[in-house]
Amino acid sequence: MKLLIFSRFFVPFIALFSISIAQAASSLDSSSASTPSPLTVSGFVDVYYAFAFATPPAKTRAFTTQPLYHNEFSINFALLSLTYSSEPVRGRFAAHAGSYVESNYAAEPQFWRNIFEANVGYRIMDNLWLDAGILGSHIGFESAISKENWTYSRSIVADYSPYYETGAKLTWTPSSEWLLSALILNGWQIIRETNSDKSFGTQVQWKSSSNLVFNWSTYVGNDQPDTAARQMRYFNNFYAQLGISDKFSFALLFDVGAQQRPNNTLSVWFGGGMLAKYTVNDRITLAARSEYYSDPDGIIIPTGTVNNFQTLSASANLDVVLTANLLWRLEARWFSSRDAIYPTENAAPRLTDGFVVTSLAFSF
Repeated sequence: MKLLIFSRFFVPFIALFSISIAQAASSLDSSSASTPSPLTVSGFVDVYYAFAFATPPAKTRAFTTQPLYHNEFSINFALLSLTYSSEPVRGRFAAHAGSYVESNYAAEPQFWRNIFEANVGYRIMDNLWLDAGILGSHIGFESAISKENWTYSRSIVADYSPYYETGAKLTWTPSSEWLLSALILNGWQIIRETNSDKSFGTQVQWKSSSNLVFNWSTYVGNDQPDTAARQMRYFNNFYAQLGISDKFSFALLFDVGAQQRPNNTLSVWFGGGMLAKYTVNDRITLAARSEYYSDPDGIIIPTGTVNNFQTLSASANLDVVLTANLLWRLEARWFSSRDAIYPTENAAPRLTDGFVVTSLAFSF
């Protein structure tokens, strides 16, 4: 059945992909070299191997979505994308597969799991765009695509806030320094709606000419089904990025959220971290991250233990650019929690865990 669904989805997409390439080639042949095609085809493949020190059962790591598997070569993320841009219209359709999809889209209906983005945008006036469909998240410093991030694995705040969202987004860029967005959404990292409510989000981003970026994103909504009591979620995401020089940059991350409980009290969780990146030369980059995440009531990360998820983590990362479109990465990461929450294959859960992961990422 899965193969049949996969085939029904990807065969038409591959056909569309082939037709698009032919049309793009034809357009290039029949127009001047100075007129670019509005259609762009791109792709990305991330292959990895990870070894977890706790040797988890069933080879599935706990509490990280990337990497997911222990002691196994796997595809983390494979992406094929068609992007259209011709004023005043833009759009994107992208399909994906891999262990990232397994860990983040398990709650979605089968058909929708292989859609990374499917959206269309219209420029209402200068610097004002309306986009609607399946969109990348407006929350967070890191993205689903590993090569765009300073470390291979994602921070805890990234893994436990939305990677994607479905709805409509109004974006205004009054200048090169400011970006302002307002969103109406189906919910917290979902494609198909789960209740009759809608959720809302905002984003305010400021970029200075001195390599400083400050971002504040919000989310407000109820994600409980209509058959359950409403539990409003209020969430704030902050990050700041500073490029001190051509070689050295650092970033600060902080998330805080609150959610109503059935007894009308509020449960609060928060997480924060610091990242540093040093570019040795055109081919080699080093990065490090330290972070802490606290969810004592288990709203976002329930563990079934007394203190739920209260965790310190640190990692170190090496990037080597092998060619213009091939990146090799190596990361070592460590975790320490208040409770013994890390499953092991032949013993009781542990208070600590860690892993080493290496990957090859190809893009075109």
